[in-house]
Amino acid sequence: MYILKHAWKNIWRNKGRNGLITAILFAILTTTVVTLMINDTASTLIDDYTSLFSSQVVINPDMEQLRQEATTDANGLLTKINRPELEPELLLSFTESDYLKESVINASLRASSDSIIAIDETTTATQQPMNGMVTGNFNLLGDDYTAFTEGNRVLSDDGSSVYPGSENEAIISTDLALQNGLTVGDTISLSSTMSRTIPDTIDTSELTAGDIVTIDEFPYTLVSDQRSKTLNAQRIVTYELVIVGLYEDIRDEYVDENMPQSAAFNNRNEIITSLATLLAIRETDETGVSINVEYYLQNPNDIASFETEVREKGLPNTFTVTTDSSTYDKLVTPLTSIRNIAVTFLAIVLVLGAIIIMLLTSISIRERKYEIGVLRAMGMKKNLLALNFWLELVIITVACVVFGIGAGSFIAKPVSNSLLASQTITSNQMASSGQMPGQSVNNAGNGSEQIQPPSSGMVVGGKNRQTQTVTMNPTLTLLTMLQIFIISLLLSSFAGFIAVKQITRYEPMKILSERN
Repeated sequence: MYILKHAWKNIWRNKGRNGLITAILFAILTTTVVTLMINDTASTLIDDYTSLFSSQVVINPDMEQLRQEATTDANGLLTKINRPELEPELLLSFTESDYLKESVINASLRASSDSIIAIDETTTATQQPMNGMVTGNFNLLGDDYTAFTEGNRVLSDDGSSVYPGSENEAIISTDLALQNGLTVGDTISLSSTMSRTIPDTIDTSELTAGDIVTIDEFPYTLVSDQRSKTLNAQRIVTYELVIVGLYEDIRDEYVDENMPQSAAFNNRNEIITSLATLLAIRETDETGVSINVEYYLQNPNDIASFETEVREKGLPNTFTVTTDSSTYDKLVTPLTSIRNIAVTFLAIVLVLGAIIIMLLTSISIRERKYEIGVLRAMGMKKNLLALNFWLELVIITVACVVFGIGAGSFIAKPVSNSLLASQTITSNQMASSGQMPGQSVNNAGNGSEQIQPPSSGMVVGGKNRQTQTVTMNPTLTLLTMLQIFIISLLLSSFAGFIAVKQITRYEPMKILSERN
C-alpha cells in the first residue's frame, strides 16, 4: 500500500514530465482504439459478407475447344457447331456440393393446347419438331418469379388468386383467362414434347423417321435432326394444370417491338408453375424441360475445388467453370483495404510510441537519480523501487485508457466512413479500368393470406440474396477493449522494464557522492 501511495504522490510531484508522458500515451491509446475498432469492424463485415454473399459460378460451353474439335465439310469449311447441353440430372447433382452456399433452380418448357387459345394465336401450334426445335404457343415457367420480384407482375386482386404451392398448380395472365373464359379453379390441358437420344442397344441401321421404338417402356417416334443428320426419339406428354391464380402484367406483350407478333413470344402466354411440376413431366435422360441452375460459392476462392468436384461428377471438358465475383469484390475490397490500413497504421503508432515512451522513461530515471539514491540508502530494495516506477506508469496508462476509449469511440465512425469513401472510389476506379481481380423449397404456400411472391427459383441450401451497400458503424466490443488493455499493459511494462534496467545499474552511495 505504501508503494502505491508513494507512486500516486510522485505523479503529482512531477506534473510537467508526467503530463508529457500522459499526452503521448493518450495519443497512442486513442489511435489504438480507433484502429482496433476499425480493424475489428472491417473483419466482422468481411466475414459477414463472405457468409452472406458468394460468387456465382458460370458453367458455359468452351466455344474455342468446340471449334478445334469441329469437323470440316467437303469444301473445307467448319460444320455447324451445335451448342452442347448438360443433362438436368447432372446439373442438379452439382447443387449437393459442400462448396456452395446455395443454388437457385428454375425451369421452362414449351407447350401447346387443344383446349385453350393463346393470345395472338393464328394457327394451333402442334408439338412437332422443326429442325430439332420443339414448338408451342405457351411457355411454362417453373419457379421463375423474376417479373414479380421486379414489380412487373402482381397477382390479381380478385381475392382468390394465390401462388402455386404444389405440383400441377399454375397461374395464368388475366388476358389469357379472359380470352378463354377461365377462372380460378379451372383445369387446363397442355402437351409438350420430350426428346432423348436413342440408346446404343437399339439398332437404327434400318430405322427411318416416323418409326416407333420403345425405350424404357415408353413409345417414342423417331424424327430426323436436320442439324446433326441423326435420328432422335420423341414422345408427346399430355398433362393437366389447375389454375390457382391470375396475374396482371404491366409490361408490353412483346419484349422487343421488332420481335415477330407470334403467340410463342407473347408475355401474356406465360404460365407460372412449380419446378416440381416440370420435373415430374419428364423422365430421366429426356430433354425438353430447360433447367437453369445458378450456383453460388460460399467463398470465391473455392472455385478451383468446386470445378474439380463437378468434373469428377461428369462435367465434360467442353464446358468451362468460371465465377463472377464482382459483387463480392465490390463489397469486400474496400473493407480489406481499410483493414490493412488500420493494421499498418497501428503497428507504426505502437512502434514509434514505444520508442518515445522508452526515451521519456530513460530521461525521467536520470532526472530522478538522486531520489533513487536516497531511497536505496534508506533501505528500499531494488524490486520495490522498480515496482514504484512501474505503478506510476500503470496509473497514468489506466487514466489514458479510460479517456482514450471515450475519445477513440467518438472519432472512430467519421474516420472509418472517410476511409471507406476513399477506398470505395479507388476500388470502383480499378474495376472500371479492368484491374479488379476477378432441400428446402422457398415457395409460398397456397393460403389466401399470401401477398409476397416466392423467390425467383427453388433455393437450395441458402437464403435470398439482396442488393447490399457497404456501411461501417464501428462499435467497441469486449474483444476490442481486451485488446486495448493488453496493448496498454505491454506499453507500460515495456517502459517499466527500461526503468528496472537503469535502476539496477545505480549504486546508492555513488549517486549520493556525485550529488555532494
